[in-house]
Amino acid sequence: MNSSHLAIIASLASFALASGFYLHAFSSERFKVALNRTAYGLFIFATFLMTHVSVNSMSQGIHNVTSGFLLITVVAWITLLAQMFFKIQTAGTFISPIITLITLVHLLTANANHADVSEGPQGLLAFHIYSSVAGQAFAILAMAMAILLLVQQRAMKKKQLHRLLGSTLSLNALERALMTCIWAGFIFLSTGLVLGAIHTQFYANSPSQMNSKVVWALLVWTWYLLTLITKNVFKAPIKRVAVMTFIGFGFMAFGFFGLLTD
Repeated sequence: MNSSHLAIIASLASFALASGFYLHAFSSERFKVALNRTAYGLFIFATFLMTHVSVNSMSQGIHNVTSGFLLITVVAWITLLAQMFFKIQTAGTFISPIITLITLVHLLTANANHADVSEGPQGLLAFHIYSSVAGQAFAILAMAMAILLLVQQRAMKKKQLHRLLGSTLSLNALERALMTCIWAGFIFLSTGLVLGAIHTQFYANSPSQMNSKVVWALLVWTWYLLTLITKNVFKAPIKRVAVMTFIGFGFMAFGFFGLLTD
């Protein structure tokens, strides 16, 4: 067991503990501040550890392992930035359990002893991976923004102001954040699909196949497209867009549990 293995274990444990503290703080009034601070500290610690793991796996060229750890790292860092700059203190409440789950699934399905071997420009393959990971990360963040928006919208509608989440963002700001995540995810995933198609057609060792990973990526991309059409063309209310965000996250969850092991 090397330093990367220990970092993975410690990171997984820290994300799991942060999930517990965040969720307990959500329903606790007396120890809310202390629990949130503890969870935030654990989240920061786990993020730095996972960053170390991602850098190591990238330097070793193990692409099937790198993509999963890089996704976790990107989501964690964006969550930290949201907490620091926008004061969305409860973002970790929803992101920590998701990261813990993704880490578990990735560890159970990825083969760390197998390095992908492919011909062609390595920069093309790397950019394809990073763009696809960014597209997935923004889908996860969009789901968190949708939860924050719906909870605060419901609290204001019922005049339960004491139940508003710890965020300085208004509903309009949350709506803009949600749409920004959707647009960014759509652009990054589109880029990843285009680069993946180029690599497969011109540089891959085997003929092109419509495998499960491709089907999954196309489903998530289609969800992004339909969501943007619903909002921008049909002028759907933001609540409907938030609901569609949960459906899109369902595609991602299905991919991690059932499709990405091929």
